[in-house]
Amino acid sequence: MKPNIKSLKEVKGKARVALEASITHWEKNLEAKTPKDVSLGINHCALCRAFYASGDCSGCPVKLKTNHCQCRSSPYEVARTAYIEWSDIYVCRDSINFGSDLLTAKNRWREACKTEIEFLKGLRYD
Repeated sequence: MKPNIKSLKEVKGKARVALEASITHWEKNLEAKTPKDVSLGINHCALCRAFYASGDCSGCPVKLKTNHCQCRSSPYEVARTAYIEWSDIYVCRDSINFGSDLLTAKNRWREACKTEIEFLKGLRYD
């Protein structure tokens, strides 16, 4: 039995649609007012929904660029860390400098989102 291999054209089409959806998703994340407005992870990423089913991200433009699964070695790692920091400060609210700490963390998150968006835009096919 032959393996079910999609043509390169089909894979590129699928990747293009998922990539554009991921860029839009990150643009929405950038506009988040609070950490509760952010969506991260496999269930929220069009690229993951399209390419993670195999468990090795085969065909994902991020993996093709970084040569790693699960967005390792991509700006996502920094964005995820920035989100966790922002979320922790938002939830805990026990810092003496809560206001400035929260603003600093939110700004780090926003910069990380911008970097992620630019990275994803750089993966667009010609």
